[in-house]
Amino acid sequence: MSDELKPCPFCGGTDLDTRYENSVSCKNLDCGGEINLGHHCGPGAIKVRNACWNARPEPSTDELTEEMRKAGADMLDVADMFESSEDLCAAIYKSMNAAIHYRRARDED
Repeated sequence: MSDELKPCPFCGGTDLDTRYENSVSCKNLDCGGEINLGHHCGPGAIKVRNACWNARPEPSTDELTEEMRKAGADMLDVADMFESSEDLCAAIYKSMNAAIHYRRARDED
């Protein structure tokens, strides 16, 4: 296993912040790609951190990037349906809450 880190899976950037042994983050401010192992520190933490970062998907292909752009545009269209960001956040919260309850009910069956 190589200790070398692959580029950011979100933007392809190679300028990565590795100052903490339990996390890697992309320094591209427009990206925000990050992996954080929480309290996993100590012997072997850097190897585990690097393996987790490297196991993430490679940078997007042109086709996937186009799909993500379309999805983002669709999300903006939906966001425009709400009068305020508070209304949008409330709708997202309701949807997520309903999805969680649905999944729990399904898993209990």
